[in-house]
Order: sequence, then structure tokens, then C-alpha cells
Amino acid sequence: MKNKTGFFEQFYLALMKHRLYKKLLGLTRRQHAAYFMGITFLLTLISYVVPMASLLVGIGGYKAFFTDKLPAFLIAEGELSIETPLDFYLNQVHIVANADVKEYTKEDLASQEEYVLFFSKTNAVTNLSPLPMGFQYSMLEADRVDNQYMASLAPRFYGTVAGAGLVAWISQMLSYAFLALLFAVCGMGANRLSGANLPFSRLYCIALYAETMFALLSHMIIYFVTGILAYIVYFIGAMISMRAMNTGILLHVIKPPEP
Repeated sequence: MKNKTGFFEQFYLALMKHRLYKKLLGLTRRQHAAYFMGITFLLTLISYVVPMASLLVGIGGYKAFFTDKLPAFLIAEGELSIETPLDFYLNQVHIVANADVKEYTKEDLASQEEYVLFFSKTNAVTNLSPLPMGFQYSMLEADRVDNQYMASLAPRFYGTVAGAGLVAWISQMLSYAFLALLFAVCGMGANRLSGANLPFSRLYCIALYAETMFALLSHMIIYFVTGILAYIVYFIGAMISMRAMNTGILLHVIKPPEP
């Protein structure tokens, strides 16, 4: 009879019922693959979709942000003019737009201890990337950039957001698969010493489930704690997942018959 254990039951067992990992290992490869796709999709929701949705809600939607929230501005002939200077924070990024400043340089970013995006009369600079970046407005393809022009790019923006979400999901798959490999390698000692003698493919399958707690905590922690407490939670999550890994291995130890 086919085992109809679905994703949510697998997720519950992976988190809470480590002594039932034998049941998980008894599932088909298709069910294992479905769990892998499901858990990485869930992690993508936590790490990418929720923050992006929160950002869009916070600004009132992409189009409304430019038409209703920002003052009238125009970039033409390589220069910015704006109705009133801007100085605000958006998702912990300090954004300044001041046409009274002729040009910002990368040196202006050197003293910044926060993420910034500065717009001057002739250019923009930012430290959002690993290396400080800047560009001149004269490099823009459009001859005229204003509120309405930026609002008209909404379809392109949302297409980019969707594409970035797909890339984020693929990145989650690669990261989750690699971390499962590390957990499986760490479990090789317990596998050998306990006499379970499971093939590496089975160890890797156990790791896909055992990793769940650590992956979930490491993605959710950014919403709740920072600093040293975050490292403590990381460590606790890793220990729980490693314990789940070892429990899954020890369940396969064959006990000798009693005399």
C-alpha cells in the first residue's frame, strides 16, 4: 500500500519526531524530492517573499510610491531637479536626494556606518554592494526620467521581482543541499561507530530532514533577535539538527539477539 505522507506531515516529523525518521526514510524518492522542494520554497518565502511584500506594502505599492509618495522630480540632460529634498529611511537604507549637492563621490561613503543611497544634482552613489558604486545621470538611456516615467516601469519591476524570487529559490535549493551534505558527512562517524553501516545515500536522506530545524531557525532569527543572542540560537539549532541526525542513524542499529 502506498504511503501517502504529505509535505506537512513530513515537516512535522522532521522537526518534532526524530524517532520516526525510519518512516521518513521509507518514503519514495519522489516524496523526498517533494519535501526538498517544499522546505526550500518555505525558506524562500521567509527570506525573500515576506521582506519584499513588507517593503511593497510599506511604500504603498511600486507605482503609488512614485506618483503619490515622492515629490515631483526630473532628470534631464544629466541633471536632477526635485521639488523638495528627500532624507528618509527605507528598509534600513538611508536615502538622500539633494539637487543642491553638485556631485557625491565614493569618498562620501567612506564615513558611513549604514547603508546609504545618495542622489546629487549629477549622480548617485551607494554602498549597498560590496564595493561602493556610483553612476552619472548622463549614462541613463532615457532622455527624461520623472515620476510618471518611473511609475510606467511597474510591469518591468514586478517581472524583475518575480525573476529574483526564482533565483532566490534556486539559491535556497543549492544552499540546503550543500548543508545537508555537511550534516551527512558529520554523521559518518556515528554511522560507523554505532554499527548502523548505512550507505551515504541514506545518510544524506536523513540529513535532508534533520537539517530542517537549523534551516528554519537560521532564517526566522533575523526577525526576532540580533547580536550574540542570534549566535546562541544558531548554535542551539545546529545542535538540535545534529541530534536529529544521530537519532536517525541510531534507529538503524541492529540489536543482537538476546541469549
